[in-house]
Amino acid sequence: MDYDVVVAGGGPVGLMLACELRLGGARVAVLERLTEVDPTIKGGAITTPSAEALYRRGMLPALAKVQRQAMDRFQTFIRERSGGDGGGGAGQGLGYVGHFAGIMLRADLVDRTEPGLGDAGPAAEIAFVAQQDIERLLDGRAGELGVDVRRGVELTGFDADDGAVTVRTSPEGRDLLGPFQRPLHLTPEDPHRTPAQPVQL
Repeated sequence: MDYDVVVAGGGPVGLMLACELRLGGARVAVLERLTEVDPTIKGGAITTPSAEALYRRGMLPALAKVQRQAMDRFQTFIRERSGGDGGGGAGQGLGYVGHFAGIMLRADLVDRTEPGLGDAGPAAEIAFVAQQDIERLLDGRAGELGVDVRRGVELTGFDADDGAVTVRTSPEGRDLLGPFQRPLHLTPEDPHRTPAQPVQL
């Protein structure tokens, strides 16, 4: 299979990038060294701009469903610990716009007259969606769009000559992508974690 772009890393950023590139007509492969979504708690909520980006791609109903399930679990937890009713309907009228270091930011404290903080529409109701759920939703979307997501495959390097690029992966001999005709774009999912910036060969 020949690709226009190979994305190293199948987290939220890598999967979202792959989906966007596929919508633009690119043939995309995502290489992710983990075989399953990492269960480590990294982000338990998303910001309003993130929800808006996913809303623009028609993913708001799926996000709302995941959020309702999370809030139902949270309300159950509160009821079990407090012996009370746990408050009102889960997931309704949350009034949060995101978080800072896990501290939820209340929507009623935001100055909506500030540029960029205006009405976010339906996306403003989405906050409690964990990173693992985002990855699962984006993984499904990538598959629907025809992105080739390869789990258990790590990009270890690449070789380039005047006419082609071959991507090296591990485990050794499991997947060798290429050679691709130039130009091939190689991009890390997280440029802050990976020293190399996106490279056009």
